Amino acid sequence: MAERPDPYVKRSAGDIIRADDWNEAQIQAREALASHDHGGGNGTPIPREGIREKAIDGSRIDPGASVTLQNLEVRGSLKLSTHDLATQINDILTSLGNALGRSGGAIQGSLSISERLTLGSERPPSSRLQLGNLTTIDAGSRNEAWTNLGSNAYYDGTWKRIDSGKAGVNLHMNPDADGQEFRFLRVEADGSNLRNVATLGSKICAITEASLGIGTSAPAGRLDVRGAIHAGGSDLYFTETTHRHTGFGNRTGYAALENDGGDYNALMILGRSTGGPLGRVVKIWDNVFIAGNLGTHGYSPTPKTPGWSGGIHTYDIEAEATIWARNNVQTGNRDLAENFDTVEELEAGDVVSLDPDRSGMRRSRRSEDPLVLGVVSSQPGLLLGADPARRIPRPGEYPVALSGRVPCKVSGENGPIRRGDLLTSASLPGHAMRAGAAPVGTTIGKALDAFDGEQGLIDIFVFLR
Repeated sequence: MAERPDPYVKRSAGDIIRADDWNEAQIQAREALASHDHGGGNGTPIPREGIREKAIDGSRIDPGASVTLQNLEVRGSLKLSTHDLATQINDILTSLGNALGRSGGAIQGSLSISERLTLGSERPPSSRLQLGNLTTIDAGSRNEAWTNLGSNAYYDGTWKRIDSGKAGVNLHMNPDADGQEFRFLRVEADGSNLRNVATLGSKICAITEASLGIGTSAPAGRLDVRGAIHAGGSDLYFTETTHRHTGFGNRTGYAALENDGGDYNALMILGRSTGGPLGRVVKIWDNVFIAGNLGTHGYSPTPKTPGWSGGIHTYDIEAEATIWARNNVQTGNRDLAENFDTVEELEAGDVVSLDPDRSGMRRSRRSEDPLVLGVVSSQPGLLLGADPARRIPRPGEYPVALSGRVPCKVSGENGPIRRGDLLTSASLPGHAMRAGAAPVGTTIGKALDAFDGEQGLIDIFVFLR
């Protein structure tokens, strides 16, 4: 410790100090403080105004000393070596304030922020760039070429939300995502069901939840196209196996294709609806190849006849031209008949002859009648002369069997009829009898059943000879 000077007025413990000694001691102390140079010795006194301003002459601070200050006010230059630090700091703060505090214009040069930035909100940012309270913009590292644009949804290693009480959505963009460059993500307000609701890419485009409308802002189905659809070199698959017929295509002017897994259990082609019962129309302009069987008019395509391989199972068939069969034509009924006009009402099984006086036919009225034609058929297997476009059927028209098996009215006036007997017209109107030695042109057929009585009905095989 440095050598200390003697006291101004030396006193011992318990002594009483005189007033003039006390005053002199104060004067000496103030003079000593004014002349103190912080170097361990006496120096040039600091002006009293400096003491009042709590100022210290910096030139007298020991260059090797460490100084701790609570506040530092620089009224001149603050230099580090030859650099005027105060001026440079002031210039930087002024430039930054002008750049960030302006209401328009552009920032000249580059601005680099290594962490996160919020614009339009006082909240701490959750992503690289946060706009307002919920909008986020983020990107991957140099080796991860992804970019995210989100509303209350962002990614920092895991998917998170800014506001945990709201749903979030995010557009995730990644050119290295194996053909799924754009993915639209959604998370619900309770944080559940994080999923991609849509994907757009060079390999995959998918909408997993919403309905898609093309040409409409209100799609009525998963895909609603108001216009033409052009598809080249592609297949059309219906993969919903539990779909049930909705009736949506029943609206007037609508048509539909449906894969029904309910009551119909079939692919349904519903033609353009006219609004009436069964008022649908399907037109096919080109060739149609059917690998299986065809059932129409409500009939199953499965053939009813055992041993048949199938084809068309329907009710009536109309042809405007020729019907040709490579093998044969089979019918359930057993005769060939042709429609003829009559001059009177007839019944099935009547033997008929030409009317000798006018056009048409009538029941035969004489035995071995040379004008005999045949027998009125009950249900022809093949009917000729039945073209409704050429002649409208009327009550006076009946089918006459030309060949085949038909029921026939018979009489026993020429004796009992045995199976195989030839038959001709009888005198009883509309009946046949055993022919015997009948003249040529009067035989109408051969009995297939025996008969021994006055009048009856048996099956005969018709042929005119």
